[in-house]
Amino acid sequence: MVKVAIILSGSCSGVFDGSELHETVLTFLALEKLGIKYESYSPNIDQFHSVDHSKGEPTSETRNVLIESNWVSRGNTKNL
Repeated sequence: MVKVAIILSGSCSGVFDGSELHETVLTFLALEKLGIKYESYSPNIDQFHSVDHSKGEPTSETRNVLIESNWVSRGNTKNL
């Protein structure tokens, strides 16, 4: 049995502020289809910056990388 660690950096629906949603989900799906076991990990820290994707500019909002990563993995991301 192969086991893979996937390191996530939060979540984002755009660019510049985390793991890209489609890329992450497609990675999970591809590994599952191949029968490869995986776990996802992320650091429990605040993101360096968050982006308002409607303006393409940083915001003052603070997001936690681990919490955002768990949004993508449906609560299965562990503290790195």
